[in-house]
Amino acid sequence: MMLYRALVVDSWGQPVRKHRGASFSHDGSGHGCGGTAKSEIAAQQCGHLAGTGQFPPVFGRQIGRRAPVGLVVMALLTIFMVIALDLNSIASLGGAVALLIFSTITAAHFKTYRETHASLIVLIVAVVAALGTLVVFALTTLADEPKTAIAFVVILAAALLLEFIWKSVRNRGRPRSASSGQPGSR
Repeated sequence: MMLYRALVVDSWGQPVRKHRGASFSHDGSGHGCGGTAKSEIAAQQCGHLAGTGQFPPVFGRQIGRRAPVGLVVMALLTIFMVIALDLNSIASLGGAVALLIFSTITAAHFKTYRETHASLIVLIVAVVAALGTLVVFALTTLADEPKTAIAFVVILAAALLLEFIWKSVRNRGRPRSASSGQPGSR
């Protein structure tokens, strides 16, 4: 009998060790454990982000003491995408969004690269590679799939609009501090 340990990371990035026989599935069989663990982590993250003000507070609430609102909203959006788009379009959107996220995170890392001791050259290469791939992807795949291109633009515009609206609503009730205009303040 071979013993092994699986390393799982909880929603706050802390390692959680599970031994053989321990399961994340509801029935203890170990089947489908990835989906159950991921949905539980997603639910915890929605609650945490709602608690910190990154998401609206409603995303931290639960429907019927069981289903987190944030998870239900994501499930409904996923169902809508599955109905509205074909599998190739969904895969293309996933790739485009991932490239955009990688580029944004790496670009944001430029502010703190000295503190994190990151290589500036590696960051530059990473941003150029990710954005270059996104441009090539947009010129080839999205040009051949106008429905996917429209969906990408709509998703991006909706995300930016919702972020702008949420930040303005969230900050409306907060007093402005003297440091709010200073660099490095949030």
